[in-house]
This record gives sequence, structure tokens and C-alpha cells, in this order.
Amino acid sequence: MQKYSRIFENDNASPIYFIVPGFLGNYSEDFIGRLYAFLIENNFSVQGVTFRGHEKDETELASLFEMVTNVASEYALLRKDYPERKIVILAHSQGCAVALKAANCFDKKTSFILFSPVTYPDRVILPRIKEDDLRSVEAGAAVNCKISRYKSRIINLDWILSYRNFLLEEMLSEVKQKCLIVRPKEDWIEKENVDILCQKLAHQKYLEVPGDHIFAEPETAFENLVKKIFL
Repeated sequence: MQKYSRIFENDNASPIYFIVPGFLGNYSEDFIGRLYAFLIENNFSVQGVTFRGHEKDETELASLFEMVTNVASEYALLRKDYPERKIVILAHSQGCAVALKAANCFDKKTSFILFSPVTYPDRVILPRIKEDDLRSVEAGAAVNCKISRYKSRIINLDWILSYRNFLLEEMLSEVKQKCLIVRPKEDWIEKENVDILCQKLAHQKYLEVPGDHIFAEPETAFENLVKKIFL
């Protein structure tokens, strides 16, 4: 799996941005691709997490719990190498839920920026599975399903159960890190995903900005976003 990382070793004054991509997020496309490119071009220290099944040439998807474990282990390695650096978790969409689920592994020198948050991934992702495919998976089969507009991946029962049993809401009040919640005004994700974060997170600020879910529309949405957050 490709490594997305560039960290300036002798720069303890600036943070390391730790990117957690969303559902089928890929560093070569959409919001995460543009965000990673922007950070690299502007000489920020970056560590990008990847998940099994999210690259273009991969087929079988990691479960949500495998993703959480991946985030926690990658963070632990990063913190071991850079014990004094601030780390800012940059999460998008489903990646927000994954990152928050791993929050008890993060220390006080770590904070979150949550872009277009998905807090209830089961309500967003599982309705995409056709009933016939779902019955096959529940019977024990691994099935190649169309799970986004253009992409298909192999899912199994462990993957389905990870969405049904994720239950992020019950642990949100335990998140002690500072969180900036960024919701685009034209996001198609139901606002309940943001509302519960505003209610439950102890140290949160809310920012609403122009844009759709991936900050592609209007044309200036991404540029305005990164200027506001990073420059």
C-alpha cells in the first residue's frame, strides 16, 4: 500500500497533520486528494492513513473496526517518533467517525478538524447495499457490491456487522481533545451527523462554510476553505 507522508524533522514548532480519509477516500481524487496536495505544496508536515480496500486496485474492504485499529496504530508510531509535536487529525466524512472512535488513543497535544462529518456511518453506507446482496452476505458469502456511484468492492458479514455495531454516539462525551467541526452548507449528509457532535463533544467549535460534501462546488469552495483553516 502506498505511503502518504512527508514530515519535516527539525520543526517542532509546527504541527503534523494526520489525515484520516472518508469512505473509499483516495489521495489521488476528490477532497482528500486536493487536501493532501495542498499541504504538500505549502510545506506542511503530513502523515496520511490508508485503509485496506480504498486504493483503486484493491477489492475487499476493511471493516470499520479494522480502520479504527489502523488509525490507532499509525498514530502510536507517529507519536513515538515525534513525542513533542502537536498533531492535528484532519478527518473527512466517514473518516471523522473512525478518528473519533480512536480518540482514547490520542493525547492532549492532539486536536481534530472534522470536515463534512459522518457520525452515523451505518445510516449513510448500509442503505447502498441491495437487498439481494445483503441476504447473500448475511448467509456467509463475500459479495462484490456497488457501494458508491462508480465503485464496487467485496464485502462480507464482518464488514456489515462493523457498521451495525459501531455505536460512536455513546462515547462522544469521552472525547477530551479540541475539535473544530466544519460543515459545508450544501452537504448532502443529514445534519443530525453534526448536531450530535455539537451536543456531545466537550471542546468543540462549529464552522459552516460554502461548499458541497467534497468542497468541489461552488468552484471557490476548496480554496476558500484551506485559506480559512490553514493560511
